[in-house]
Amino acid sequence: KDYQVFMGVEHQIDHDNLLATLSSAFSTQARLNVDGKGVDLGAKNWTLYGRNYEMVYMPMIDHKGVINFTGSAGLQNDAFYVPKGQIKTQKGGMQDRFRVRYMTDLHNGPTYKETQHGRLAPIPNGEEDYFKVIYSAALGLEVLGAEYFMKVTRS
Repeated sequence: KDYQVFMGVEHQIDHDNLLATLSSAFSTQARLNVDGKGVDLGAKNWTLYGRNYEMVYMPMIDHKGVINFTGSAGLQNDAFYVPKGQIKTQKGGMQDRFRVRYMTDLHNGPTYKETQHGRLAPIPNGEEDYFKVIYSAALGLEVLGAEYFMKVTRS
């Protein structure tokens, strides 16, 4: 099985420290190898008990305006272990574990909307000399096989 581990910087430091501690726990005559290379700080992949893990740093987890704000759900303290690849469906087919779905009805229109702003727009609608185009879309992340995911929370 292959997994991706989605995390912010605090979990990344924890994983680096764990791998560094494991490598120093062996005698000076032994060396811990991951994929034929010695473990060092900043390791991105490792294998343990036949499972391959790939660390994926997600800066948005640490961003004060997105996830890590006062009163947030506290996701900045979590790391998410997610199986890679596809999962079998009930009818025997295969589907990606993650899919982005466009939600319908952006004010009874298409799946995305374009608005144009400023005095320089094709239809001027502002007092300042600029032309700005904004695209909006309503999206959702569909997850299949969530029972195989794992969340680890820092204490």
